[in-house]
Amino acid sequence: MFALLVLALLTSGCISQANDSGAKGKLVTVRFTVEFPDRNESKDWIFPGGGNALTAFRQAFSVQTRQYAFGEMVDSIGGTKADSSHYWALYVNDEYATKGISDYKIASGMQITWKYDSLSDFGK
Repeated sequence: MFALLVLALLTSGCISQANDSGAKGKLVTVRFTVEFPDRNESKDWIFPGGGNALTAFRQAFSVQTRQYAFGEMVDSIGGTKADSSHYWALYVNDEYATKGISDYKIASGMQITWKYDSLSDFGK
């Protein structure tokens, strides 16, 4: 009976770990890419899963944000500021983001990309 209990506990732990790609606290690898006007930079970082993506991004790159009623908006990355004709566009896993970076939780294999885009291309 004891052997069955031990086997059940060991098996349930393995199943949980195999299906838990972003469990809170488990270390996961995230790739941050920034497409600056003159170069691209990518960094692979290890963070606890389930953590705030903006907090993690701030550890990988120098970031300045501005607070608005709807939340924080990235204003500058690595010293390159958004201006009257450009903005920092956020992509998560190669898809244009549908929410702000602070609303994303870190998960295994996540790819976060910032592109210095022209406002004239916004929504295209």
